[in-house]
Amino acid sequence: MHLTAQGKSNKDIAQALGLAEVTVKVHVNALFRNLNITTEPKRPR
Repeated sequence: MHLTAQGKSNKDIAQALGLAEVTVKVHVNALFRNLNITTEPKRPR
Protein backbone atom coordinates (compact mmCIF):
# COMPACT_ATOMS: atom_id res chain seq x y z
CA MET A 1 0.00 0.00 0.00
CA HIS A 2 2.83 2.37 0.85
CA LEU A 3 4.45 1.97 -2.56
CA THR A 4 1.11 2.47 -4.29
CA ALA A 5 0.53 5.64 -2.26
CA GLN A 6 3.94 6.87 -3.39
CA GLY A 7 2.75 6.57 -6.98
CA LYS A 8 4.91 3.58 -7.89
CA SER A 9 3.83 1.55 -10.90
CA ASN A 10 2.84 -2.09 -10.55
CA LYS A 11 6.07 -2.97 -12.35
CA ASP A 12 8.17 -0.96 -9.89
CA ILE A 13 6.35 -2.49 -6.92
CA ALA A 14 6.81 -5.98 -8.32
CA GLN A 15 10.55 -5.43 -8.75
CA ALA A 16 10.91 -3.98 -5.26
CA LEU A 17 9.07 -6.92 -3.68
CA GLY A 18 10.41 -9.67 -5.93
CA LEU A 19 6.96 -10.53 -7.29
CA ALA A 20 5.40 -10.88 -10.72
CA GLU A 21 3.73 -7.72 -12.00
CA VAL A 22 0.44 -9.59 -12.44
CA THR A 23 0.54 -10.61 -8.75
CA VAL A 24 0.88 -6.98 -7.70
CA LYS A 25 -1.97 -5.96 -10.01
CA VAL A 26 -4.28 -8.63 -8.57
CA HIS A 27 -3.54 -7.54 -4.99
CA VAL A 28 -3.82 -3.81 -5.71
CA ASN A 29 -7.16 -4.38 -7.45
CA ALA A 30 -8.41 -6.47 -4.51
CA LEU A 31 -7.32 -3.77 -2.07
CA PHE A 32 -9.13 -1.08 -4.04
CA ARG A 33 -12.23 -3.26 -4.29
CA ASN A 34 -12.25 -3.85 -0.52
CA LEU A 35 -11.90 -0.12 0.09
CA ASN A 36 -14.72 0.60 -2.40
CA ILE A 37 -12.41 2.60 -4.65
CA THR A 38 -13.85 2.34 -8.13
CA THR A 39 -10.95 3.71 -10.14
CA GLU A 40 -7.23 3.42 -9.64
CA PRO A 41 -5.55 6.80 -9.29
CA LYS A 42 -3.27 7.75 -12.14
CA ARG A 43 0.36 7.32 -11.30
CA PRO A 44 3.28 8.98 -13.04
CA ARG A 45 5.13 6.73 -15.45
